[in-house]
Amino acid sequence: MSQDAASRTTREFVAALNEVLQALQNQPLSDEAVHTVRKDIKRARAALRLLREPLGEKIYTRGNTGLRDAGRCLAPLRDAKSLCDAYEEFRDRYSSHLQVATYDALATQLQARLDDQRRELDRAKAMLQKCIRLIAACRDQRKQWRIGAVQAVAVPAGLQRIFRKGRKAYAVAKQDHSPTALHEWRKQVKYLSNALKVLDGSGPEPGKLAKQSDKLADRLGEDHDLAELLQFLGDPQAGLAASQRSEMASLIEGRRTKLQKKAEALGTTIYGQKPGHFLRQLTENKHGRRVVKAEDEAAAAS
Repeated sequence: MSQDAASRTTREFVAALNEVLQALQNQPLSDEAVHTVRKDIKRARAALRLLREPLGEKIYTRGNTGLRDAGRCLAPLRDAKSLCDAYEEFRDRYSSHLQVATYDALATQLQARLDDQRRELDRAKAMLQKCIRLIAACRDQRKQWRIGAVQAVAVPAGLQRIFRKGRKAYAVAKQDHSPTALHEWRKQVKYLSNALKVLDGSGPEPGKLAKQSDKLADRLGEDHDLAELLQFLGDPQAGLAASQRSEMASLIEGRRTKLQKKAEALGTTIYGQKPGHFLRQLTENKHGRRVVKAEDEAAAAS
């Protein structure tokens, strides 16, 4: 299993980067393309994390830094789009409270910010070229990888490390409900979900734990977007009167409280075990195969 897991993870890494490069060739980039590119970059980073021990810190750090910087090239546009979508969904949820014309004006302001980011990315050809160069360089570094059978046994240790970091982020977020702490926890949850899908290798349908991780990441993602929306309310461009800001802020805080409670409950389900136990508890998925076999668990624990 270890050699197979290493090979499959390597193929997933290369496939994700190939998809990114293909998407970036189509100009101008649509909002959906940017979203897909950033998801594929996260996929590649999760695969790289699984291979951290076999590759060694120097190769891992170089690749991870390159992928991180590539994702940041597209972050402003993606953040602006997320804010627009968050407001639209939030307004639908509380439609009886947020239908006056002033709230239409807020939607217009958010859309204008998104349009500005679209134009900026279209003008900033150098930024897109930088992103392409970084992705291509990370893909080309694959040619320097040397993962033999001896190194490959450490792949489960990468999954254990991902789980451990997520567990620590969860513990911090339980005590510190700041947007920063919750967002860090979400990032670690996404790494876990992507890593499980890579190692599962059983088809397009993720296993139970990956589905739970996706659900948790969605709740934390909505919370993060609402925190960003709450911060925007204080911007003069928002154009809201004090009473309207107060009403909307109260609704946002109420929704965030519910999301955080649900996230904490699901977090307990996922992270309520120690990393070593987590690796041993990865039993058969719905296709009847184990994500990590017993010999891999032993190698990770050694």
